[in-house]
Amino acid sequence: MSTSIVAEGLDVDEHGHVLVKLSDTPPDQWMEAFRDYWGRPRTMGSTAVKTDAFSHFSEKTIVFRGVDVDGFVGHCKRFTQEAVNYANEETQRFEAERDARIRAQAGDPKHIEAERAKARKVKFE
Repeated sequence: MSTSIVAEGLDVDEHGHVLVKLSDTPPDQWMEAFRDYWGRPRTMGSTAVKTDAFSHFSEKTIVFRGVDVDGFVGHCKRFTQEAVNYANEETQRFEAERDARIRAQAGDPKHIEAERAKARKVKFE
């Protein structure tokens, strides 16, 4: 994920669910980080976050149930933005660590030779 996912706006589906439109379809790692952040109990100032409103992801949207647009703006919007930011940061951190491991292993001739030996033992039927 070379670029961050951005929350671009709201919509409402035919069931009355509030949809947060995203700039791209988020990868699994991003969705996991978003869920992790969203699962933390929080208050925003004196307003309790309506954490049970988050339902699921659907392609390029985050679906919220049991809340109307005013309720989302009042109880979920700011926390959703923080969760999006957190998911972007966690995904970028994960990818940077993975890339560093790959670079470190790629330069090790012993590792490459060991991988070649393992690969040559693998047979397909």
